[in-house]
Amino acid sequence: MLKRVKKVSIYVGNHGKKDGIEDYLGFMSEAMTKRGIDIQISSDFLPDAVNVVIDEFTNYLENRRIECFKKEHPQTPLVFVLTEFVERKWGVISFNNFGGVFDAADIAFFDFYLRAQREDLGAIDLFIVIKAAIYFPLLLMNNIPYVVKFCALWALRRRIQNPIARFLSTRHRLIYLHMRYLGLSENARYADAFFASHEKIGDSISLLSNGNGVNKPFLGVIYPELDVDLVLKKIMINKKLFVEVTGSVSKFRKKYIERINRNIRALGAHHVFGFCLAIPFSVDERNKVVERGAYSLHPPQTRNWPYSSPTRIYRALAVDFNLPVITHYFGQNPAEDLCYLYVGPESIVDMYEMYKNRDDLMSFLAPKINKYSEIVCEKNDKAWGLIKDLWLS
Repeated sequence: MLKRVKKVSIYVGNHGKKDGIEDYLGFMSEAMTKRGIDIQISSDFLPDAVNVVIDEFTNYLENRRIECFKKEHPQTPLVFVLTEFVERKWGVISFNNFGGVFDAADIAFFDFYLRAQREDLGAIDLFIVIKAAIYFPLLLMNNIPYVVKFCALWALRRRIQNPIARFLSTRHRLIYLHMRYLGLSENARYADAFFASHEKIGDSISLLSNGNGVNKPFLGVIYPELDVDLVLKKIMINKKLFVEVTGSVSKFRKKYIERINRNIRALGAHHVFGFCLAIPFSVDERNKVVERGAYSLHPPQTRNWPYSSPTRIYRALAVDFNLPVITHYFGQNPAEDLCYLYVGPESIVDMYEMYKNRDDLMSFLAPKINKYSEIVCEKNDKAWGLIKDLWLS
């Protein structure tokens, strides 16, 4: 029986830097405060609070810390916020596993290797060994050409990156995401409930290894709430007429940048409509003057990426005060309805008109943002209400 406490604490000790979770800290704190929940942010677990942990379980020391805390305080509620997608493809489960069979082969190898190196990431069983062995020929097939090239150039005394170093550097993202998945799978046994940042994440909790996510309450999706008056007042103010892209620029996203720029050139509009521009995700405007775009582009990360990115959309409106532009409507999250859907050269015309005529911008955005607020406030009332009903006194 979990004890009742008086407050909620968002634990941040498992995140080295807060840059990647600052949006979560902001909108979660605001939502709970709005509903009369006593909230604090802490780098320590608190025995007298509901401890909320945002997904990041790659640190061995932090994983041990979670285990020790829950064993010492088994009646203290511990709630995990899940932010990545657990996906099964080609018989392999990992975070954001949307790639092909060669990615599956790499993940099967990392699954064996990481477990062999780290006891906190789970034990190796016969199934894991068999899966790694089945996929090993594909892993070799995909890397033999570079090994041959390395040997040839090495014989000619030419400089070339070591094949193992190259393999690890080009798979860095896969390794990191799978380590996160294994860490979550092992630590899920200590969670008393889950939240998710996206509707589809909640559907995949049952895929966590060892059944650690099964039969744990899913409290719902947490939605960012917007200050409607502030957003409508500041949207596009002091912004230049161009489309910015923040975060990582994948090959697929780069194609959309090039497409928009081609459309601008085809319309002969480059004198009044700036070209699409990539901007670092965290821009320190105190130390460097950076012009920001009136619009921000939010295409999927890859061609096969199946999910929307509501947190990025929230940041565009609530932090950067530009209008988010999407290239595909998934229909998964109410935040998608706040965006402008880019379809081609005619979109450049619409975007130009909304920038030049604020009435057009308000006509487009105001009804959407009011409807969004109505939907998410009702959903958050239910989700955060569960926290109050279950554990807050």
